[in-house]
Amino acid sequence: MRAYFFGNMYLSSIQQGIQAAHCTAEMYMRYHSGTGKIQNCRAGLYNWAAHYKTMVLLNGGDTNSLYDIWEHCDSGDNPYAWAYFEEAGVRKALTCVGIILPERIYSDDTRYYVRSENRKDRMARIEYKFKTPELTDWEWMMVEFLSGCGLAR
Repeated sequence: MRAYFFGNMYLSSIQQGIQAAHCTAEMYMRYHSGTGKIQNCRAGLYNWAAHYKTMVLLNGGDTNSLYDIWEHCDSGDNPYAWAYFEEAGVRKALTCVGIILPERIYSDDTRYYVRSENRKDRMARIEYKFKTPELTDWEWMMVEFLSGCGLAR
């Protein structure tokens, strides 16, 4: 498991790291109690914190791009713990969106497919999805978000 944080591209490296820390705190507040889906997300969040702790900070683009990621994470199809952070010091600007993801979404096989020159080839995508049926359409879209963002700098 890894925690991925999409930071606002206009922030410095240290600011993006601080925003990711704020976002992690928001995630814990969001899932500290509840049942059903919240309980499952909390279990994933605590599993990540207890056994993995890996954080990947990505350049999430501008505010509009961050809102696209926010909307995707806010979907009812999202089974994973996630949160966002708005910085009060800059008029509550959306500065970070974070999510805890299992390995199958960022595995070498998945990344190879996404980065290959054939990724836009519909048949190649259908063939690969057939080989990896455990990825939902929501997860495939998250793979696309991950592949479209470089590391924060």
